[in-house]
Amino acid sequence: GTYIRALARDLGRATGSAAHCAELRRTRIGAFRIEDAVSALEFRERALAALVPAATGLARVIAREPLDAARAADVRHGRGVPAVATGDRAALLDPEGALLAIAERRGALWQPTVVLAHD
Repeated sequence: GTYIRALARDLGRATGSAAHCAELRRTRIGAFRIEDAVSALEFRERALAALVPAATGLARVIAREPLDAARAADVRHGRGVPAVATGDRAALLDPEGALLAIAERRGALWQPTVVLAHD
């Protein structure tokens, strides 16, 4: 590719003068055109609108186990809690329904393997 800043520098040297690039705006990179771009704010708004809570996404692939405050506190400290939901893995949810941990079944307990929240 052509490096425009280097081209300006080289032209200045070739003519025995000082030269610089005062402004440079890329309008295209391959198939990506400036006309198709969005501002950082618009990108952020679109991204936030497309997000779904982790607990919602995980519900499609593993069991969900809602916990009361006492059980949630146990999980925050890595302790197992009684398993009610069926399956080998579960998303453990805090009392507000937010994802607290991912757990594996160990007998009659859910043993947290990844804890996402702490005290």
